[in-house]
Formats: sequence, structure tokens, C-alpha cells
Amino acid sequence: MSSGSDSITHEALAYTHAFIGNYASAIPEFEYVIGLYDRMTPDRLARRHPSEMERLALHRTLLHLLRTEPEKAQQLLREVEAESIVNLKLNEVK
Repeated sequence: MSSGSDSITHEALAYTHAFIGNYASAIPEFEYVIGLYDRMTPDRLARRHPSEMERLALHRTLLHLLRTEPEKAQQLLREVEAESIVNLKLNEVK
């Protein structure tokens, strides 16, 4: 994969655009991040952490939904947001 920070930046842009409903900008950002994985050799891809592969699957699902059923994409984004709040214990921050 190219620079890890490059991937993280594009991933953050993809989610930011998707959350605010700017799908025209979110879609190419998701495509870019997914493309980084698609260009990896099978050997290199196999060494990725399972959580990273789960995130890639989520990216693929969101990309598909943004193209075909944006309302379902928004629902999935809300679920991801709620899960992230719990996992990061942001609901406990006062």
C-alpha cells in the first residue's frame, strides 16, 4: 500500500463526505482506498490484520450502497457511528 497516512487521509475524507451527504466526493475517496488494496499482491494482502480486512469489506459495502441505495448507506453510517462511540468510550466522556 502506498503511505499509510495517505490511506488514512483518504479514508477520513470518504467518511466525512459520506456523513454530510456529499456522495459525489465520497465515492471517489472510497474507490481510491479500495484501489490501494486491490493493487496489493495476494501475499501482501494475506498479511493484513483481520480488522483491516473487515474495514475494507465495510468500505466496499458503503461504496456499493452510496451508488445504489444512499438511504441505506446513511443507515449503515449511523450504525458505524454508534458502534464507534461505544468502542471508543466516547459516551463516557463528560
